[in-house]
This record gives sequence, C-alpha cells and structure tokens, in this order.
Amino acid sequence: MDTLNNDQSHGQQEAEPINFMTLIMGFATAAMIAMGHIPDPVSGALCTDISVAKQNIHIIKLLKIKTQGNLSEEENKAIEDVICDLDGEFVQANRAVSHKSG
Repeated sequence: MDTLNNDQSHGQQEAEPINFMTLIMGFATAAMIAMGHIPDPVSGALCTDISVAKQNIHIIKLLKIKTQGNLSEEENKAIEDVICDLDGEFVQANRAVSHKSG
C-alpha cells in the first residue's frame, strides 16, 4: 500500500492521502520553518532554531538510509534532491545565525 487515507468520519476537511513523499516533505517543511525561511503556520512569525532544523534534516537522512532498496527511482531522486537542497539551506542559515551571535 503506497498511501493511507485519513479518517473522514469526524467531519474533518478532506486531506491528501499520506505517502512516503508526504512524510518527507513534512520533515522538510519543518526544517525550513526552523531555519526561518517559512513563517510558523501557527504564529505567522519567522523563527530560527538551527538545532530543530538539523534534527529534521537528520530524520530525512535516516529515513533514506532505512528505506534504501525499497524506494522507487522517483522517490529516491526526490529524497536526494530534498536532502541536497536542505543541506545548502542549512549551511546558509547556520552561517546567518553565527554572524548574528558573533
């Protein structure tokens, strides 16, 4: 089974099916929020927490390792692209935080 459907019996708005890339993009979005590139969806504020960003990036890398050999070519390419993009963004965000504090 590639996707899971959310339970719609509680009057919730219909959500997209959850699949592996939805999971990866959730962690990627959390990393971007923690790097201050996307406003926090609750507060609307731009916040920076480099350790949280790093943790989310590491989770994605761990999932890539743990799912090796079980991903489609498309999923493998997508996760590699996400990791590459996040690593670059992390270097920039970390550098910006270092300049502010030092």
